[in-house]
Amino acid sequence: MTQPNIHSRPNRSYKLVPYDPVWKKRFEGLATELSPIFGENFIKIEHIGSTSVPGMIAKPQIDAILVVKDLDHVKYLYTTMSNYGFKSFGNFIQKAEPEEYFAKDNELGERLFSVHVMQEGNPEIEDTINFRDYLVANSEARDAYINYKQKLMQEFGDQDYNSYSKGKVNFLEELKSKARAWQEKNLN
Repeated sequence: MTQPNIHSRPNRSYKLVPYDPVWKKRFEGLATELSPIFGENFIKIEHIGSTSVPGMIAKPQIDAILVVKDLDHVKYLYTTMSNYGFKSFGNFIQKAEPEEYFAKDNELGERLFSVHVMQEGNPEIEDTINFRDYLVANSEARDAYINYKQKLMQEFGDQDYNSYSKGKVNFLEELKSKARAWQEKNLN
């Protein structure tokens, strides 16, 4: 299955800010809030994305993967998640392995949290966590990613998130390939 054009979503402004240690605490608060909502279906929640990498510049939104036993049961939580301020986007990105995507914005429409709910066994879980761990462990890769993000922001400005996001695709695939090689080396 090919990945849909996620960049056809409505364009929006964005900002990149220096790493802020409060992001870890915001994630911890998110984890505390969400784990009881998912109840017995909950396995774990992981902080991912640039806010999970000390020293990284990032959009100041917390990204997380929430792992569940049965993804089909998540649709029964749409109303509860809405009561907590999260909007459900269903399987928004439509990757080969489905997920449920939830987002929470502030009153100005700025994204605060993005939560990717995935069923245990989804290979993207390990791949994404490994990528985070690679950037944490490898300052050269982290700094290269910072420089690339800054280059894209200079090229596209802060009002064209879709072009910025699309511009990262090939660079991220290259970094993820290096992260997989790093993981293989560490496993041996």
